[in-house]
Order: sequence, then structure tokens, then C-alpha cells
Amino acid sequence: MGDALPGFPFVLRSDVKSYYASLDQELLLAQLHDAIADPRLVTILERYVRRTVYQDGLYRDVTQGISLGCPLSPLIAAHYLKPLDERLEATGLFYARFMDDWVVLAPTRWKLRWAARLMQQTLAELKVQTHPGKTFLGRTARGRRRRCVTAARISAGSEEILASLLGAMHCAAEADRNALVAKATVELLDHGEALEVSTRRLQELWDLLEALL
Repeated sequence: MGDALPGFPFVLRSDVKSYYASLDQELLLAQLHDAIADPRLVTILERYVRRTVYQDGLYRDVTQGISLGCPLSPLIAAHYLKPLDERLEATGLFYARFMDDWVVLAPTRWKLRWAARLMQQTLAELKVQTHPGKTFLGRTARGRRRRCVTAARISAGSEEILASLLGAMHCAAEADRNALVAKATVELLDHGEALEVSTRRLQELWDLLEALL
């Protein structure tokens, strides 16, 4: 990639963790209302989103995510990240997305980190998270080298940010935790840490918190 695009030596690759299952239905329906003028079609799509499933002899209303097996789901899922498209395209950097996988190319490290902060802020508003094991920020020349570096490289200042996050998440409601993770990631980027370090360490803290609660 670095040889093909010599003017863009820095790359950000990422996707969304458990994408279909994590879509916020209220935000999705608001998007559909704004995008579709025909109220009859909107009503049909509302029935598609607010579905009921039968499992183990019980009926259960699904309040988060969309169906994996419906032919309509890929189109709906692609539309959900439109705010991310609009913001990253407005940066003037090279940006391309397929479903919930995207890449950003930048001429400088500073511009790439700016795009990464914008990405995290937008995803927090959409109430989804980047996948820690599939997120990479660095030089395109690194190619297929390891995407994640060891958490031992995180500096003392970053450990303070992560410790503060752990304390805040312990007291936060479930709906507020994605925003806390996004805020901490932005702080880590400002502190100078690579995004692949930040997201991996944040995921470790998230798993630790779930084990404690």
C-alpha cells in the first residue's frame, strides 16, 4: 500500500466489534425516518427492526441490533455508519469503507491522529465500538507486521488515564460506558500512544471490569 500511494505513508484500519448485534435501534430508526420520505416504507422497516424471536419455548422482543439472516440487513447496516462517512470524507484524507470495515490514509501522523479522534467520537455517538484486535494505526510500510504491540509499552501517564477509566466505568451505567471508552481512547491518542495500544489495553480493562461486576 505504501508503494502504491507514496503520498500517504500513514494508515488507520478498523472495524466495529459485533457490528450487527450492537446497532442501536433508536438511532437506526431516527436515521431511517430522516432518509425516507414514504411513511409506509418507514413503518415496514420499523417492524423489521423491532422484531420478536422465539427461543426455548419463549418469545422475546429484541431491543438491540438487527437480524443477521435478513437480506435487508446489509443495506441497513451500511447506512448506519453514514455519519462516519460524512465526517471522515470531510477531512480531505483518503477514506474508503465496506460495511463496517474502513481505511484512512494520511500524509502526516498528526492528520491521522486527528482522523482517529474524529472516528472514535463519531462511533461513540453511534453507540458502537471499534474492534480492539482489528484496529491499526501506523505507517503503511509496516504491512503485515503485528497489528498490536504489547501493553507493557504504555507509559505511566497512559496508565493514569486507564486507571481513571476503570474507576469511572465501575460506577457508570451500561449506556454510558461506550462514551467513557471513546473519551479515554482520545486522551490516549493526545498523550501520544498508538491506537492499537490503546484499544487493546482498553479491551483488557473492559474484560477485567466485567469479571469484577
